[in-house]
Amino acid sequence: MDTDDKKVNILLNRLLDRTGIRDDFLEFLNKKIDDTITALFAGRSGTLDLEGQTVGITSGANDTFDLDMTNADKGVVGGGQVITLPSNANRVTLEEKDIPFENDTAVIYEVGVRYQSVEDGVQVNAKTGAPEYKSFRDDFGDKGNPFSVVDDPGVKIRIVVDNILQDGATVDHAGRKAIVFMTTPVSAVESIAFFTGTVALVGTDNVVDIAYSGGAGPLGQDTTVNPPSTTAADYIVYFPGASWFAGAGSISTNQLYWFIGAITGNGPAATPTSFDMCTRATFRYCPLTRRSRHSR
Repeated sequence: MDTDDKKVNILLNRLLDRTGIRDDFLEFLNKKIDDTITALFAGRSGTLDLEGQTVGITSGANDTFDLDMTNADKGVVGGGQVITLPSNANRVTLEEKDIPFENDTAVIYEVGVRYQSVEDGVQVNAKTGAPEYKSFRDDFGDKGNPFSVVDDPGVKIRIVVDNILQDGATVDHAGRKAIVFMTTPVSAVESIAFFTGTVALVGTDNVVDIAYSGGAGPLGQDTTVNPPSTTAADYIVYFPGASWFAGAGSISTNQLYWFIGAITGNGPAATPTSFDMCTRATFRYCPLTRRSRHSR
């Protein structure tokens, strides 16, 4: 814990405000859990091996791969969160199976998962009448504010996302699933407030395009009076599911990711066949002594 963490003083007949309930009670408890997990695993990430289980990577169709959770589905990341992957029967296309990747010949691609707290659902605030997000869902993927937003008036906005996926590198993430929403929602209709699409490579930029819909601009912005925002901080882009980056060490050295393994690219329009899952961290337990040990 941090020395300046606050725990609310709960007294009889006391009314708690938002800060007291959210920050000084719920977040205080949440941070205690994260601190405990971080201390237990020394800030490292890896697979939780319960009785010889492990998670793998297998071939999908051309230029895709799957996560294989036949024998294991839990891991830990250095931020103090435990991630549970779905069973193979419950995998989602573009998230845990049929995941598109660049697949250039002889290039090493590292695969992992990263914990995210993701805005979920919208509602109208009964007092202010303004839309707001209902809750935050524990999930995994990549998430952040985009690099830039460009307005093509009356047609679309183009969101450049290279900074979230792999900043400073020209890597083709075309086909990766993307969910875009406003930092503060302007629509209380969930299908409008959240846009789901895929990444396209345009020139050297990975982008997500969101089309206008008449006077209802992208994500519910009213474009009959003003154009949509082109401020990057007004948007959040979430890429659900497994992450992949090009280059050795791109994920395996980042303890915020649970590193699953590596793929050697087999060339465009080909099925990947070379997978390496020998260099990841694995945490094993002996239930009789309650002691833990890790190996790499």
